[in-house]
Amino acid sequence: MTEIIFGDEQFADELIRRLNKLCEDKAARAAVIALLDAKVDVGTSLDGHPSCQVSMDSRMGPLGMLNGLTGVVARGRRAGDGLICASYKNSICAGDFMGFFRTDDCEDTEALPTQNPSKEYDE
Repeated sequence: MTEIIFGDEQFADELIRRLNKLCEDKAARAAVIALLDAKVDVGTSLDGHPSCQVSMDSRMGPLGMLNGLTGVVARGRRAGDGLICASYKNSICAGDFMGFFRTDDCEDTEALPTQNPSKEYDE
């Protein structure tokens, strides 16, 4: 089991299950993919938040918000990453969308860069 800093692994797993179920519908899947690309400028308002995933350019999308609810990985190569990832066939955020997974189950070797201070817990 993944060690987390803050959050709820069961909640993350339930969200993943429901998001993937939603994406079984072709129209809903297209809308979810479009929403994943939507980001808003949060400036420094979330600096130091224990789990919200914010990009290096101070933007957050729906996945960053969901990870704010579910928590972050505490240790290892994924330390500071949210528990939920969106996976793509070719590379992160490019190519064919494959679905939602637990971050520690994603095939990607690199996570999106974040400003999450939890990275300091890396082993």
